[in-house]
Amino acid sequence: PVVNGKVCWQTTIEAPGKSADEIYAILLKQLTQMTTEPNQLENSAVSLQDTAGHKLGAAFHEWLVFKSAALSLDRTKFNFQILCTCYDGKADVAMTRIVYLYDTERKPQKYYAEEWITDEYCVNKKHTKLLPISGKFRRKTIDRKDFIFNKFKTLLNENK
Repeated sequence: PVVNGKVCWQTTIEAPGKSADEIYAILLKQLTQMTTEPNQLENSAVSLQDTAGHKLGAAFHEWLVFKSAALSLDRTKFNFQILCTCYDGKADVAMTRIVYLYDTERKPQKYYAEEWITDEYCVNKKHTKLLPISGKFRRKTIDRKDFIFNKFKTLLNENK
């Protein structure tokens, strides 16, 4: 989905019985933990912590691996932001500002999600299948987004 010209996935995650403060603390802990995962590169950080407004923002710079074999490694540097606004009983979460840095060792290429993984650029003319190169970026990006959003949902729905 494109919002204001940028690829942006947005969701509202319900967290029944939890206050905005509790939701904020849970998401802050998870975002902070994500910045130190093995696939993370330098400069991944939680960059916005507004306790009064219950808002969080984090910038991630990580490896997105398409294929890893004995003599072959196909991956891209994947940069994106996660923005969270916490309320009593729910959190609004967005993943946006997606940029890929591909083939950095040989012939660096920079792709913006808006010009690379949207239907306009990534799907064949009949809209029946994904194109080979940009399609792998789209699939892996959606998989990563789903993983993050599902992790947040699981954490916010655990018992106190």
